[in-house]
Amino acid sequence: MIRFYSLGLWVYLTVLRTVALWHPKAKAFFKSRRLNKTPEKSPKIGENLIQFHCASLGEFELAKKYILHYRSKGFRILLTFYSHSGFNVAKEEPDYYDFITYLPFDFKSQVNAFLKKWNPVAVIIISYEFWFNFLNACSLHQVPVIFMAVKLKSNHYNFRIAAFNSILKNSTAIFTKDESTNTILQEKGFNSRFLGDPRYTQAILNTKKEYTQRMFETIPKKEVIIYGSTWSDDHKIIVPFINRDDQYVHIIAPHEVYDKNIDSLKKSFGDLAIKLSEFDNQDLSLYKVIIIDRIGILKYLYRYADIAYIGGGFRTGLHNIIEAQAYGLGTLFGPNYQSYPEAKKSILLDISFSVKSSSDLDIILKDFDVHKEKVIEFVKSQMPNSEFLNQTIDKAIHAKT
Repeated sequence: MIRFYSLGLWVYLTVLRTVALWHPKAKAFFKSRRLNKTPEKSPKIGENLIQFHCASLGEFELAKKYILHYRSKGFRILLTFYSHSGFNVAKEEPDYYDFITYLPFDFKSQVNAFLKKWNPVAVIIISYEFWFNFLNACSLHQVPVIFMAVKLKSNHYNFRIAAFNSILKNSTAIFTKDESTNTILQEKGFNSRFLGDPRYTQAILNTKKEYTQRMFETIPKKEVIIYGSTWSDDHKIIVPFINRDDQYVHIIAPHEVYDKNIDSLKKSFGDLAIKLSEFDNQDLSLYKVIIIDRIGILKYLYRYADIAYIGGGFRTGLHNIIEAQAYGLGTLFGPNYQSYPEAKKSILLDISFSVKSSSDLDIILKDFDVHKEKVIEFVKSQMPNSEFLNQTIDKAIHAKT
């Protein structure tokens, strides 16, 4: 099985390198790894270091509170990524790491060399990235592995592979995002515990962070709708609505900010749209649409809005509605939200609404009345108690050291 896994990984990377010849996202994936090689500097012998691994930017946001907690206790932090988009944002935030690098590709020789170099006292994996050789090497090196914010379905492919199940059962603990995942894992014999969704905690912390964006301080005195992490399927319904609307100021933050995507979106509004990067004290009353062509700031921009539309609900999977709700915003999104408990709960409370068409936006926004206090109260009620997670990590570290 291991040989097939390694062969499959080699084939995957070979195909991805070929695709990178013309695909900008694949090209950026390899370019960032070339430009940001593993730091030559490594921790001193006997220095306590915890590795936090994040697939991408969303997982990094979830890790922040715990990173700061362990840095305050004197631990050094090794922050690792798989995605270049998450890495590129995180490297600009040095408060959250002592060392930052990419997790090596999951070949035995590479992951063993990685663990020998860094020698972490614990590995915390945010959400679920199940790299077999890395997890197996951690087990062999007796490095505690703790998963947090895990969410899986009963038919997840890992459950059908005995070797993966064996490795995952060797992990120190698996903390789940929802109760259904915890039930599934415990029925299959895993050491899991329901913790809750740490996105609620991080979203509240985001609202308390000082952030100003000069452009948005000059927005005309109108209500503002912000469209976060949108895709082309979302644009099919929001662009017609925006073009016929004269009531709101519209801020659009597409999920992908490649020049081609941004420029195409801007053309949809003619001379009535301006990009964030173009702002130079222009009179914003001349524009009805502001397009965000930067990543990493959306979670702060919600403070400038009154209503939020969250993208991904038409095909790729709904993006984070909690970041907007933490500011008290009522939220709208596409019809594919059934796999997202936070969305289902919000709809039952009448603080979120699902739309299927551009005309749905007209109907819902005509009488939109969501009280900010009700939304914030909901977010705070969902915040997990992270004390048990900290206790588990502490116990694992003490056992290792």
